[in-house]
Amino acid sequence: MSSNQSSHQCNNHDNSDNSREPPPSLPTPTGELPMDNNITSKAGFKQELEAVEAGLLQLEQGIEDKTRSEESLADLQLIAARKLRQLLSTNRELLIQEVLERNWIPLLLGWLQLHQRPSVQVEALWALTNIAAGTGNGEPNTSRGSGEQHVLMKHGAIPILIGLLSSPNDEVLEQALWVLGNMAGEGISARDSVLGHGVLSPLVGCLERNTCSLSMLRIGSWTLSNLCDAQPRPVLDIHLILPVLAKLLQNVDAEVLSHTCWTLSHICDGPSTHIKAVVDTDVCWRLVQLLMHRSWRVTKPALRAIGNIVCAEDETDYTQQILECGAVPCLRHLISHNNREIQKEACWTLSNISAGTIEQIQNVLDSGSIPSLVKLSAASDTDPEVKNEACWVVLNATSCGSDYQIEYMVKHGCVAVLCGLLCEPSMVMMALEGLERILQVGEDEAKRIGCSNPYAKLLSTNKLEEL
Repeated sequence: MSSNQSSHQCNNHDNSDNSREPPPSLPTPTGELPMDNNITSKAGFKQELEAVEAGLLQLEQGIEDKTRSEESLADLQLIAARKLRQLLSTNRELLIQEVLERNWIPLLLGWLQLHQRPSVQVEALWALTNIAAGTGNGEPNTSRGSGEQHVLMKHGAIPILIGLLSSPNDEVLEQALWVLGNMAGEGISARDSVLGHGVLSPLVGCLERNTCSLSMLRIGSWTLSNLCDAQPRPVLDIHLILPVLAKLLQNVDAEVLSHTCWTLSHICDGPSTHIKAVVDTDVCWRLVQLLMHRSWRVTKPALRAIGNIVCAEDETDYTQQILECGAVPCLRHLISHNNREIQKEACWTLSNISAGTIEQIQNVLDSGSIPSLVKLSAASDTDPEVKNEACWVVLNATSCGSDYQIEYMVKHGCVAVLCGLLCEPSMVMMALEGLERILQVGEDEAKRIGCSNPYAKLLSTNKLEEL
């Protein structure tokens, strides 16, 4: 809808969205770990830690010793790296401080540049990933802006990690992408730093590979979502990423679809030029299809993206393009969804469509949404936020609708909804405007057929007298 049509302010949502999707499963190196039951005890942990450090020292001495073969040094590196992974798998919290105090992060970052030894790169990446954000069982750390993450950045990890996106080894690629994605999700500063080092082009290259695995698609789409998230929105070349996002939208995996839809929703919460670019990419029809996806984790971000497109404040009416893709019948279905957030978002999107043209309002009426919205507004067990958005559909439709549409709204119980809003400070003026419009239509009808205003008796005079 154009900015001069809106009655319901589109920015009523906090689109920073704190219901972020969890990251993909942390890739685990395929190399086998040495078994040691003693490692779970504190004494055993210290013993193993000393063994790792001894291995690292032996490695340094071996590098200086020109008589040691390259193959022998590579074996030492791999043994030390796998020992470190074993410690992370069982004693992550204890290990983090030890790694920082012993200044092992620069060493691990150095191992990332051993391109001829991908097995060592993978082990070092897994260690760095867990230190920065994960746990030994692959679960992400939910804290934001962790100190360990900033340690990686301080030691120049970002350009090294981006350099690994050209690796021919899939394990190295996935691990590097995971770390970059996690760093991008740590806040605006980290996100902009990752973007500033030029991650987009190699990331897009990874996702466009014909041999791209499902796990790579999941991690890459999640990384893209994190790079586009958070307020203020980042400055990025969306024309670079939109073709790959359009391709990802055709995937059948729910996790890939979820991350991709979130990325598009973040982009559509930005400047109107970004929304235009998304619409011009011809993805709206697919977003509408995904409103009916079996997983709410796909439905919700697809709905958010469509809602952001509909409420774009621009001279171009993007709402019409969404309607032509068949969105309204899907939204009608979603207002009865068992997920509260989806219910609320569906009503919010319908409310902004109802602030549009007469033809767009008719789309909402023809879908049969109004009786369901009136029922939601009246039910005592309706979530307050869902009820609020449902009421806005009625408010906007009565304010912007034609006489015929007003008659339809009255017939389906909207007067009671508006009267119920007279005690709501944030909506009372809009409710009065809607009631005045209904009375005007009723007055015209009364003059035409020569009787009293048929709608006047429907109003709650008690509430009007109180005002």
